[in-house]
Amino acid sequence: VELGENIEDSPFHKVLKADTTSTVVLNIDQMGALLFRAWCNFEFYYSHELKKDIVLNTRFGPLREINAAQGCEKVMQAWIMHVFELLQDADIRMARATSTADLSMIQHRISGFSGSGVAEGLKGADALNRLLKAMVANQVLPLLAKVGNASALESALNCGASPDAEDH
Repeated sequence: VELGENIEDSPFHKVLKADTTSTVVLNIDQMGALLFRAWCNFEFYYSHELKKDIVLNTRFGPLREINAAQGCEKVMQAWIMHVFELLQDADIRMARATSTADLSMIQHRISGFSGSGVAEGLKGADALNRLLKAMVANQVLPLLAKVGNASALESALNCGASPDAEDH
C-alpha cells in the first residue's frame, strides 16, 4: 500500500478527516498489539484531534458497553483486567511501522500535539499516553468497582478516570 510522501496523502488521514467518519473503532487484542503499531497510534491521535468518537473494541465487544451490572463472566472480567494492566505500561513511543519513513512522519506529527483535559500541560507522546490511559480507565472503572479491585481502582483514578463518570 502506498501511503504517500506525507501523512495527508495517507488513506488513514483521508478516511479519518472525511465528514462521513464520525466514529473510529480501535480493536485491541490480548497482547495490546495496536499500541505497538505506529499507524494505530496515529489513528488515535488524529481521531482525538478531530474530536471523533473513539471506540476501543475488545473480543467481548466495545469496552464502554460492557456493563458491570450485567454479571460479567469471570473470563470477561479477567480479560478486561489483563488489558487494563497491559495499558499501564503502554507507551506509544514504542510503536513501530514497516516503513521507517512512515514512523518518522508519525512521530514528528505527534511530537507537536498539546494535551488537553487530563493531559493538560503535556506534549507529544506523553499527552497521548495520558489520554489513551484515561479513556480506558474511564471505560473500565465500573467493572473495577464491581470486582472490588482496590489497587486497580486506584490505578484507574491515577490514569485520569473520573470518579463522577456515569456507569455504563
